Amino acid sequence: MASATVQITTFQGNYNGAGGTYSCDSGTPGQACVVNVAPNGAYTSADTWTFTPELNARAYQADATFMSFGWWLRTPRNPDGAYAFEYYADGQAFVPNATTPTGTATYTGRAAGRYAVQEVDGTGVVDGMSGEFTAAASLTANFSARDIGGMPAPTVEGTISGFQGEMDGMSGWMVTLNQQALANNAAALGASFTSGEIDPTAAGFDGVTAVMGDQTAHGSWTGQFFGNAATVTDPNNGGSTATNVLGAAPVGVGGTFQADNESVSIAGAFGARR
Repeated sequence: MASATVQITTFQGNYNGAGGTYSCDSGTPGQACVVNVAPNGAYTSADTWTFTPELNARAYQADATFMSFGWWLRTPRNPDGAYAFEYYADGQAFVPNATTPTGTATYTGRAAGRYAVQEVDGTGVVDGMSGEFTAAASLTANFSARDIGGMPAPTVEGTISGFQGEMDGMSGWMVTLNQQALANNAAALGASFTSGEIDPTAAGFDGVTAVMGDQTAHGSWTGQFFGNAATVTDPNNGGSTATNVLGAAPVGVGGTFQADNESVSIAGAFGARR
């Protein structure tokens, strides 16, 4: 006896990481559901498909507040090789809700990286040590600042402090992320920014000042605002979704910094949320 074509089809599967049951109704008795597979792997079907998740199933969901930062060190294979040190900050770039943010916003978080301290005399380097650190990051953005001509000139600045590591006296170290000017439009605030001039005696100096014990080093820092799309899902608030008000400040800011002189060197990354 020939088998009848099934109008309604069901089978187990998953969608966005959640397990469940797919079902299809062709809408015509005796006619099976049809799925077409394109050469690029895309699936299309003219039939009605339904996915029913299992009880308590959880699916992947894009995180509009995603932000990460860190560093890594690659050790050379031979004693004479060079160590490779990298540091970064990344995430969901700031997407404004149509209007440029106004007012000020304070961001607090953490920083991490590596340092090197050398003792130098007339003969050269006589002693030294290096290691890793963790610290606290604090930044303030002023989206309503005005320059001397009265035109809007948003700014951001901050500090890295409360250092912890293997050396004595690190708690007194201070890295100042000197003020940087920001782009004055909503769309451009999602782009990365970086200090250019690292000479503290130059008129346009806006880099890094690192006080490490009795040493002061200078350098530069980069940053970017993250995670304030028009609609934000906050994983730290039970996955709640809310539409941001016009002109809302970015959720987070992250970046990297470095400074050095002939005796000390420091480099790392930070991430902070408002």
